[in-house]
Amino acid sequence: MTPGNSCFWRDLGVNLKSGVRLAALMVRRLRLADFRVSPDQLIALATLQLTLNLLVSVAANGSDGVLNPAALPGEIFFIALLLLAGYLIARLQGDMSLALAIPVVALTTAPAFTVAYLGLAAVAGGDDAGGLGASIGDILGNVLPFPMHEINSALYTAYLGWALAVTIASVILVTGWHMPKTLLAAALIVGLGIMPQWFFPAGELWVAADEEIHAGLPSVASENVLEAQPRLLGAQLAALAPQRPGVTDLYFVGFAPYASQDVFMKETQAVKKLFDERFDTAGRSIALINNARTLAQTPLATTTHLARTLEEIAGIMDADEDMLFLFITTHGSQFHELQIEFEPLQLNQIDAEFLRETLARAGIKWRIIAISACYSGGFVVPLKNENTLIMTAADAKNTSFGCSNEADFTWFGRALFDEQLRAKYSFADAFAGALETIVRWENEQGYAHSQPQIEVGGAIAPKLKALESRLQRHGDRVLAQTSTAE
Repeated sequence: MTPGNSCFWRDLGVNLKSGVRLAALMVRRLRLADFRVSPDQLIALATLQLTLNLLVSVAANGSDGVLNPAALPGEIFFIALLLLAGYLIARLQGDMSLALAIPVVALTTAPAFTVAYLGLAAVAGGDDAGGLGASIGDILGNVLPFPMHEINSALYTAYLGWALAVTIASVILVTGWHMPKTLLAAALIVGLGIMPQWFFPAGELWVAADEEIHAGLPSVASENVLEAQPRLLGAQLAALAPQRPGVTDLYFVGFAPYASQDVFMKETQAVKKLFDERFDTAGRSIALINNARTLAQTPLATTTHLARTLEEIAGIMDADEDMLFLFITTHGSQFHELQIEFEPLQLNQIDAEFLRETLARAGIKWRIIAISACYSGGFVVPLKNENTLIMTAADAKNTSFGCSNEADFTWFGRALFDEQLRAKYSFADAFAGALETIVRWENEQGYAHSQPQIEVGGAIAPKLKALESRLQRHGDRVLAQTSTAE
């Protein structure tokens, strides 16, 4: 049977109609005979779902984007896992004719889940709603007597419960009710067909058009770029000013490793400029950035470059006197990894153990660490000690906000650096002010609280006070010189 055959389209219509009934849990009179199980229908339903996923990506990223072929293998891989689940369930039931029925029936419900997910994203204000989410979320936030983050959590839980109920209903429809085989079969579908999509998303089939292509910027994978990187890093490290005896020098390292969104590049550049102007790091600061726009001027943000940078700085600073300010801004995962990404390079990720070992190996004693990333609170306990101040944009269990491509700062970066530290020299006081600002923004948007974290080591506290006093005097001198020049 081919797509040109009227039976093909009639069977597809029957499957979609039955899939809607199954997704709505209208299963009292629904039977396996109400579905058309065949290899043609499997391919048709899989193609339909790929098309829907593509349309969702277009809605989220704009019609002026480009197709992302790299995401296609991931999408196909999930379908292969569903086929594997069907095979294992058929073996479990002792009826190999069910091997194709399981994935076909499951795929008939997939369009309903896609539509429901879009609705959930719209209410929650997610990017997948294509801009619709913010308006719906704002309306509900103003009408309903509950915080939006509580509503979002309840809807998300209901969505997962519904998905589980439909999965069990699908298994019962295909295999009948045979405890405990039915529950084991449902677990196979969840474990192979659903859970991998939550933990290992395939990526967007349609992504925002890379402006660097239109601007004629080089590719990070080009030989000229890769060959120039060691020299570029070496030259910038060699240009760092030495420590000054009797002065607590602050050395700044900015690390923006996520290339696909400009906000991290812009934030790092702005924070470096702020520190050079207000915190006396001019000549003692360096930025490592992954972005096509900075390939010719700035070293890449990789674990290798970060380790080398910290080692070089440790070699020129006075270990007992000087301090390091390490600022990292990127996406974070629930597994407490900081994402490093610059397609098509395959780059190592950063976890707390890497940071702890790298700082210890470099021999940097006094450390101020600020991490703007989701779940970044997971770095606090592994990195804290008496000689360290660490600030994070969220606790270990929550996301942070503001990492849209168009933004100049993340929420944490704007509140801490662009607002508080433009008027203060105390990092602890600035963090306290930033925390109040972030909580207010989250309440206004109805978001779950990110709960930024701070940990100040006992030994570094007086060092920070002394640094604050020195920077205040430095700022007064700069202001006086500026006034005289005017």
